Amino acid sequence: MARKGRNLLITLCVVVGLFVVAAVGVRLFLTRDKLLAVIVPRVEKALDAKVSIGDIGVNFPFGLGVDITALSFEKTLPDTSALAFTSEKVTVRSSLMSLLKRKPEIKSADVQGGAVTVTNAKKGREIKILGLGARFSMKPAGETFALSARALADSVLVSAIGAPPAMTLEKVGFDGEMEGDRDFTRIVIKESRVSWGDIAAAKIKGEVTNVKTEPRVALAVTSDDKPLAPVLERIRNFRLGELAPERRQAVETLPPQTPVEFSGGTFGFNAQVEGLAKEPLAMNVSFEGNLKDASMKAGELASIDKMNAVFKGQGVALAWQGLFPGPGKPATPAEISMAWQAVRLEATLEMEGGNFVLRTPAAQGGAAEPGSGVSAPPLRISSMKARVEVSGPDVKKISGDFMIGSSPFRFDGSMLNIMPASAELALVARKLLAAGQKQIPDPGTLLDGLVNAPVVKFEIAGRSFDARPYQKPLFGAAEKDATPAAQAQGSATAGAGGPAALLLLKNTAFTAKLDSVIAREAVVTALEAKGAIRDGRVRIEPVTFSYAGGKGSAVVSSDVRRSARVETKIDLSAEGIEAAQALGRISSRGDMVQGKFSFKSNGTLATGPGVKTLMAFSAAGSALSSKGSVSIGNFLEPLSKIPGFDVAPFREFNFSEWKGNFIVKDGRFITNDWKVGSSRGDWSIKGSFGFDGTLDYAVHLVIPAAVQAQMKDIDRYKAAFDLMRDKSGDLVLDIQVGGTSRRPSATLDLSKAKSKAQERAIEGLKKLLR
Repeated sequence: MARKGRNLLITLCVVVGLFVVAAVGVRLFLTRDKLLAVIVPRVEKALDAKVSIGDIGVNFPFGLGVDITALSFEKTLPDTSALAFTSEKVTVRSSLMSLLKRKPEIKSADVQGGAVTVTNAKKGREIKILGLGARFSMKPAGETFALSARALADSVLVSAIGAPPAMTLEKVGFDGEMEGDRDFTRIVIKESRVSWGDIAAAKIKGEVTNVKTEPRVALAVTSDDKPLAPVLERIRNFRLGELAPERRQAVETLPPQTPVEFSGGTFGFNAQVEGLAKEPLAMNVSFEGNLKDASMKAGELASIDKMNAVFKGQGVALAWQGLFPGPGKPATPAEISMAWQAVRLEATLEMEGGNFVLRTPAAQGGAAEPGSGVSAPPLRISSMKARVEVSGPDVKKISGDFMIGSSPFRFDGSMLNIMPASAELALVARKLLAAGQKQIPDPGTLLDGLVNAPVVKFEIAGRSFDARPYQKPLFGAAEKDATPAAQAQGSATAGAGGPAALLLLKNTAFTAKLDSVIAREAVVTALEAKGAIRDGRVRIEPVTFSYAGGKGSAVVSSDVRRSARVETKIDLSAEGIEAAQALGRISSRGDMVQGKFSFKSNGTLATGPGVKTLMAFSAAGSALSSKGSVSIGNFLEPLSKIPGFDVAPFREFNFSEWKGNFIVKDGRFITNDWKVGSSRGDWSIKGSFGFDGTLDYAVHLVIPAAVQAQMKDIDRYKAAFDLMRDKSGDLVLDIQVGGTSRRPSATLDLSKAKSKAQERAIEGLKKLLR
């Protein structure tokens, strides 16, 4: 027993001695220079790059290891980008037995203090990976090798070459298990995970083939549902515009925009990428994603309580990149069109609790009092619930409902080819901005040249819309007192209308139905309109409505191709309009005429910077009524002061016919020759009233004998009134009405009576001289 123990001890000592001798021998044999001569060429061949090493040493016998300090290399990638790698220390541990068996097993390869820089001179961009720590292992698994890799970078910086970072991503990591063949021409990614801090993570599976010749990737990327807001908050801090090739040009920046904030909600996706690594833009990309229960707020302008979206798409990376113009992506309208044709996109978006505020410029009609300059209150849309379905370049269906005040509205529609049209408009906006222009100077030219034309259809129906807060008073000083700058600003805003408005001006068909529209001057009910817009030319035909107890219809055509001056033509007809109801909302003396009227008119209206709308409004038409009454006591009150002139019979009277023509011109409503036949006399009215309230009328009144008999004291002044009678004995009065609608004045024209008196005096003198 003792002998066996001594033999075991001797054997152990011999083994230890051999290991010591081997270790000393390895260290004496594998000097720094010999290690460099053996290892560097192999590393350079594997990396296909020139390698630089600061120092190198071997670790033996407890696992064959190599310690390298200051390892660095540079190489050119397949897309011509330059890659540079540096590290503070690289430690490799492998199995000696595996090396002897020619089945190398790398237990670990650690990188400390690594840094990677990728420079793309063509795009003028640079990516830096700093503070890189990584561990790699490899062991034989039958005829293949099992690979494990783990890496974590303190930060990833993306910038223009030589410029501060435009994008910063902190704590970017990779952790994966892979498998490769003996020649490492094919690598299978069995299970891996990439992460961006704790805000985003994705799993990757797939393979890379032809690794040494033409690497081809086929990867599946899956992201778990993660909170959306933190990701968007980080992305908001990116300055992507600084990555554009034209970043150093003197370009006028856009005005500050209201920040959009997201809260709640989750976002997840899965994607597949397949293609040659050296041609990344030719890779095929397909994806599916979803957004769940997110909320959005844009200051006081907009908020959405809940949003859900599901989307999927497929196409080459170049096509996806060309869908919308952006920094570093030069494009033409034709290229945009081809890009949208080359992808397949399907999406559904649903929203609930949408609240939006549309601001209204003061110059467009919002003064609380004439001349006050107080802006109109914004138009508030609340409780919006909508669903949008996207198919490729088309928004094939839009539907939903919302509230304006307490009135519900419903809408449906579609916008075919709207995506490429929007992208083309964005391209135009970028070019204008680069040229220092803030808005499109000539919408008509843009609409004519639009390559990607949308086809828009929509229907809207609602209960009631109160337009009074957004109107100017029809009469008063609001327009006169408004400064030219304010008028120009309001008209320019209306003309420009934003990008969406420009797209709607290309090719749109629409219908609208409203139970009522409440304006300061009218309450219109049962309003229906059907129209079309072609290249900035609007035609609404027909418009039907009920108003003041009657019904009417109109045809409206407008040319909005030039924002400097927009011309609108209106052909209008109506029947059975109650005069008192119609005039009562326009004038405090609206009750002076009772009866049902029919009228026809055609007119033109001009709006634009510096254009006084009421002065630019012109129209011509006719009016007719077969039965009604008139109350004009206040207009005739000045005549009651004439001795013997009793106006009582004319204060109120019925008429059997009222007809005549009218025109609107230079801010005045002009009566050519209105005829009013009544039992109290026949009236002929010529003259006008101005939109400023001024009156200028010549009234010709023929009073029959039966009515004269009702006039008090007419016999007392018989001689004077005889001078105003015609051959039939009718009393003929010519009355001049002036002043304003609030303070009218009336004078009796006695020129004919004086002339008649002179004639009678001369005739009497002739008789005396006979």
